[in-house]
Amino acid sequence: HVAPFAGSRMGGDTKEYSFGPGDEDAYHAWYAQHRFALTRRKGGWDALRHPEILAAGSVPLFENLAEAPPYSVPFVPVEKLVQAERELSDYTGRLEAAYNATVRGLLEHTRNCLTAEAMAAHVLRTMGLWPTSRPLRILYVSCGWGWSGSIDD
Repeated sequence: HVAPFAGSRMGGDTKEYSFGPGDEDAYHAWYAQHRFALTRRKGGWDALRHPEILAAGSVPLFENLAEAPPYSVPFVPVEKLVQAERELSDYTGRLEAAYNATVRGLLEHTRNCLTAEAMAAHVLRTMGLWPTSRPLRILYVSCGWGWSGSIDD
């Protein structure tokens, strides 16, 4: 019931990925069939993989998460994940009620804080642009597949 780590050893190295850019449905279904999913820091502490695991209803078992510097994994419920790993990682049927309550809480947090809509609303509120009665025209530019973050790329 634990999904092995599906990423590469180093951030941005897509050659080792278990799933490719066209395998999104299989990737999400794979996480959804596991109670837990192993994850870890690679190029940095924050990764889209963590909200994807949470959105699939799996509990991330995040290597050394308790040692992450403050604000390095923004919007992810670090304390709840550390507690879940401590209390649930030796899962047996007697932990089913506690596991289900944890997953319900993590899914609620994911819907309220980690969806694209929730993140956009947070950014707009922080900028003082939300709520508004007028339409907003915003251009969002994102990095492409395999971008490493290096200026030299």
